[in-house]
Amino acid sequence: MHYRNFFRKLDTDNNGSLNLREVRDFLALLGHTVEVAVIREFIRFQTGGMSDQIEEETFVKFIKKEVIK
Repeated sequence: MHYRNFFRKLDTDNNGSLNLREVRDFLALLGHTVEVAVIREFIRFQTGGMSDQIEEETFVKFIKKEVIK
């Protein structure tokens, strides 16, 4: 799967990042239950900061490391 394409389709306002709830809802459509807190913790680990937004590179890393096992 090309997760970058998914990211770009989900980024409807073209600001280069997604709200964590958007990511959670997208994963739910794929049949994966992931809490927003888990996504936020992954962002904190990857970037050293806490955010309610996820950028494309972090989105792809999250999918590959935490969702597709």
